[in-house]
Amino acid sequence: AYGLLAKAYMHMAGTEVAGSPLAANRNAYLDSAAAAARQVVQDPTVALEQNYMSLFDVNTQGASREILFAVQGARVN
Repeated sequence: AYGLLAKAYMHMAGTEVAGSPLAANRNAYLDSAAAAARQVVQDPTVALEQNYMSLFDVNTQGASREILFAVQGARVN
């Protein structure tokens, strides 16, 4: 949830909101994004995979600590 929250704050602080009411709070959004991202980095259940290709292995994806949000689908032959 913190990873998605950090992403949302980054979008709220982005250049695409220039001229909108969100632009006035840009620095606050950036600070909030940094705080949410810090929560992700400090979480012991989250880590980067040692082998990048294992992210694409359907047999190990479900146990990956790098994937922050995923919905498990059913494999049907």
